[in-house]
Amino acid sequence: MSGYAEIDPDALRGDDRRFFSVSVRPPVGVSLRGEGGFFLEQAIEVLARAGRAQRTADAAAQVLLSVGGEGLDGRPGGSAAVVVPPSDGAMLPALNRQLLLAEIPWRYESEPGAGEIGVADNRLPVALDEVRIVRRYRLVANGEEAAGVVQATLDSGEPWIVTGSAPGGPYLLLGSPVDAEATSLAVSAPMLPLVEWMVSRWPFQSDGRSFTVGDVLPIPAGVDAVADAAGARTPAGPGAQVVARGPGLHRFLAGDSLVRQVAVNPPAAESILEPIAESALDGLLGDDYDRADASSWRRLVFASRQGTEVWRWLLAAALVLLLLESRVAATGRRTSSSGGATMPGSRGPSASGPLPRAG
Repeated sequence: MSGYAEIDPDALRGDDRRFFSVSVRPPVGVSLRGEGGFFLEQAIEVLARAGRAQRTADAAAQVLLSVGGEGLDGRPGGSAAVVVPPSDGAMLPALNRQLLLAEIPWRYESEPGAGEIGVADNRLPVALDEVRIVRRYRLVANGEEAAGVVQATLDSGEPWIVTGSAPGGPYLLLGSPVDAEATSLAVSAPMLPLVEWMVSRWPFQSDGRSFTVGDVLPIPAGVDAVADAAGARTPAGPGAQVVARGPGLHRFLAGDSLVRQVAVNPPAAESILEPIAESALDGLLGDDYDRADASSWRRLVFASRQGTEVWRWLLAAALVLLLLESRVAATGRRTSSSGGATMPGSRGPSASGPLPRAG
């Protein structure tokens, strides 16, 4: 099922439509392993009664909900793994060993800080603003390059929910135990929507992200082309990277058969009509630009942008031309006066008396 929601148009038309695509599928088979998963077990039971999930054996599970890394070594190939840390911090070495064997490039470390903390940055479709975390572990990526996608970040800047893909299948790591002593999540309203997203929606969204313009679309196996909203096809063989160039519904095709459809939307930040912070602007543009504030804008535009001011040189040139013109005019008048004057005796010899008469 796919479509879009449309709002009344405004001056910024790019976000007037928000596209969606939802796959209709039978309840997801979930296997819950490990001790201390009482709240998770109750949530799965509620989802099962609502037809959103069903408890299955490990071999038939599409999603393994693992507390403390239990069952990671024997999960079916291609199934998703949701890892919840144990309440006992002494069990972290065993959990990290299971993550290493499953080739999940993250590890848990004890968090030395204490005190209540909240979720600062949340990319999930579940509101976590009211969730408070008292006890958490630090999620640390193995290696220099960060692996996976950080879906939720704490006020301290530490990742709290991480998703990614490993050779054995996609994975999700939660940074806190799910019990009332560790976090208010276990006894708050977002608990059920979050568990539903983790076991029935996230595993079927590739890496758990909602796609925005500019994202690289993950190509499912067997797909040979991607058709964008305008119908233009991009070849998508093994190892190909297809970037979403515009909003709309993008179709993954195998020949003429539709394999999957995903929605691509403009970034949510484009709908926030607030001036960008200077720190964020610096991060986007870097240092190779000149910043102009209100006091320097006029000087920057009319002086720096147009080059050196030349009005002084033009005024000086005009004055010099006026002086030259005045001098030339004065010299011409003196020359005319000298050439047209009558000098004494210039009209021939003079004789006294009357002129002689002709013949």
